[in-house]
Amino acid sequence: MSAFSAQRPSYYARLICDHMKNLPDFYASSLDDVKDALGISEAAFKMGLDWCIERKIIVLDNKPKPVSAFSADIEEEAMKPEGSRLSSMLRSPVPALAEAS
Repeated sequence: MSAFSAQRPSYYARLICDHMKNLPDFYASSLDDVKDALGISEAAFKMGLDWCIERKIIVLDNKPKPVSAFSADIEEEAMKPEGSRLSSMLRSPVPALAEAS
């Protein structure tokens, strides 16, 4: 029998969650900061983090995508002939008319 006993992913997930509960707004700006604070290996941290992500306990923030100053929808609408533009505008409900009914 080996002296090493492998922990289950849920064990590391519990460590991560307990640490996150003590952070302001339950938010960590860096995964490395959490891993370092817990003092666990990269493999153990990844195992626990993946377990949490699969169960939607922890959500990773993605960096926001750059937003163009020009919307493709507005550009497409502006390029339509006048008749097409009017019919597409009539298909979308107008809030004032919907409330008047």
